[in-house]
Amino acid sequence: MDLIDANDFSTKNLGKHDSSVMLNLAVKCVLKRAGLKMEGTVFENSRLVLCHDNEVDIIGKTIQDVEIQYVRLKDEAGKVGLILDTSKTKYMLANGKLPQSGSVTIAKEKFEIVKEVVFLGSLVTWDNSCNIEIERCIKIGKHIFKDHEKMLKSEQDILKKWRIYDEQIRSRVLEGCETWTVLASREAMLVKFEDDMLRAIFNGAKQPDICRPIMCVVNARQVRWAVQVAGMWNNEPAKRVVIEASFPVVNNRRRTGKPKTRWFEAINGREKGQDLRDAWELAVKQLKSGNPRVTKTEGKHFGIMS
Repeated sequence: MDLIDANDFSTKNLGKHDSSVMLNLAVKCVLKRAGLKMEGTVFENSRLVLCHDNEVDIIGKTIQDVEIQYVRLKDEAGKVGLILDTSKTKYMLANGKLPQSGSVTIAKEKFEIVKEVVFLGSLVTWDNSCNIEIERCIKIGKHIFKDHEKMLKSEQDILKKWRIYDEQIRSRVLEGCETWTVLASREAMLVKFEDDMLRAIFNGAKQPDICRPIMCVVNARQVRWAVQVAGMWNNEPAKRVVIEASFPVVNNRRRTGKPKTRWFEAINGREKGQDLRDAWELAVKQLKSGNPRVTKTEGKHFGIMS
């Protein structure tokens, strides 16, 4: 949902560059006064609020938890002249079951139930699947290629062509790939995307020796992220999420039925060079052990990847 100023439309007027800053400050104050929890994870908190600029996401384990936070936020926002933009507010039920359809009533207001939402540029789905997000990023990459197509065709320097692709197109496609669970089908889509791009960009010409295949880049980023997470304290949100999602046995928690491929399993099943394999095995050992930090000896190895 978005918080907007009900009385002042200065954010649309030229010359008032500080208006958005003041709005963001007001939103932060509203959240604090409402007593909403903005730190930690939903594992230890039944209620949690994520906020970036004036975009607010309310998370709760039950619809009652969501309603309590919504009412507090709405009441506190009204005291300082802010209103919740209900036209942009959606409700998503993420509980591993098929989502409901239609709408839900919260605090006497109806909100559309959706299967996916975009937060901070990333697509979040009701079943926590990365498949649609990967497809979406590939489409974005194709649009960026079209924007740069004339420049790429007119450019004769092969190295410059590669840099344009690597820095402008591929980097956007792989934004946030550290946390993706890349299944074999989506891995094939990423490889095909890169093959099509390079064929169109280089038109059969020899590519620079510095070219690294797209899945090698994904592998390296995901292993590096695993190493960084393994070096965190156990109460850090990122580490708790990784352990809960990838190693449920550590917490004696496992859902019934056939388990979905987890982030850890997707990375573990891919081929890696010796350097990545050593770092990955060390990170997995640390995450499975549940130790709060890495040892000094292990820390030296982690430092190489950071």
